[in-house]
Amino acid sequence: MPGPTDAMLTHRFGTSWFTEDTNTMEGLGIVIVFKYKQVAKDAFNMFKAWNYEKIIDASENISFRGVREGKGIYSVFVFPGDRLDSLKYSESMAKDRFGSKSHIKVNAAKFYMQFCFDYSNDNLKLKCIESIPHVSEFNLNVGYVEDGDIKMYSKKGFRLKKFSLKNRSDSDLGEIEKSLEWDDPAGKLPDINLALIEKVNERL
Repeated sequence: MPGPTDAMLTHRFGTSWFTEDTNTMEGLGIVIVFKYKQVAKDAFNMFKAWNYEKIIDASENISFRGVREGKGIYSVFVFPGDRLDSLKYSESMAKDRFGSKSHIKVNAAKFYMQFCFDYSNDNLKLKCIESIPHVSEFNLNVGYVEDGDIKMYSKKGFRLKKFSLKNRSDSDLGEIEKSLEWDDPAGKLPDINLALIEKVNERL
């Protein structure tokens, strides 16, 4: 269950929504955009490893949680799922090594990626994120910038079967999501990257 590389954290631009039909929201998904193709490849391989080398994720091996922060602002969290089969396997292997009567406690370290959005003045993106509870499948992909355009690293990406959109006040919101507050994304990137993003946005 690999975590993000330093390059993935340094060269992460943001996200872009996509859908096949803006009326029905069929094919709804989000692409995490990186500056370079190699970094997008690393991100794709990381997500694929989380999902046991598969494209379809029926077991929430890749967790995707949207959170309504209020007044048109949102957070999105992407992180590895509980992967209970892997934990049970690790516990079984440890008992084989140290004896069946050994007290084994297996823990999993998770890395949370948080994206913050202000959609208070963007009706289309607002519609995209608010459509999450109403679609049966959600697409997650990674991309990179080439000649001012966003290119998908994979044609298919990952097809998530379990995902959610919750309110910040919901009692079943995870402890990590509760502890990570929304942070205004404006001005977080160097000027050279902001200029490239403006060029990309002009072509979207």
